[in-house]
Amino acid sequence: MSTLHDIPDPEGFLPGIEISWWGWVLLGMLCALIPCILIRFLSSRSDPDPFDDCSFSDSRVALKQFLPHLKDLSLAEVSANVSLILRDYLAKTFKDQALYETHEEFILRSNALQDLPHGARARLLPLLSTLANAKYTPSRIDPAACERIIEDSLEILQGLESTRKRSIA
Repeated sequence: MSTLHDIPDPEGFLPGIEISWWGWVLLGMLCALIPCILIRFLSSRSDPDPFDDCSFSDSRVALKQFLPHLKDLSLAEVSANVSLILRDYLAKTFKDQALYETHEEFILRSNALQDLPHGARARLLPLLSTLANAKYTPSRIDPAACERIIEDSLEILQGLESTRKRSIA
């Protein structure tokens, strides 16, 4: 009556699907690919541009560096450098292509400085025109005119910075 039976093979009682070797390879590749995609996606978030925070202060410092040397510099030299500093600020801060254009191309471009408020544009465009005229006129040393250009540029730069949209983290 009580006879002992041998333990049956459990393979028949276990549910499952047999996966071939290439299936395991694909599963391993997928498991490795998902973290890579997540890391790339999370690290590619738009971080604030490092130039945004320092372009204003760099431009101010660059403009103020001319003040002690005005008696040695011509109006054309000062105007060319001030124009370059302002256009560099516009390119870095407002992503405008003014740095790479002539004054005529800049004035004729209909979308020039469209991100700026009307008042800021109304003050900046005459200054850029004054700088363009001074760059190409016969060169003379005029410390008072140079100082006025730098002071106007600093004032307009401060106004442009106050209108800039800030990204809050």
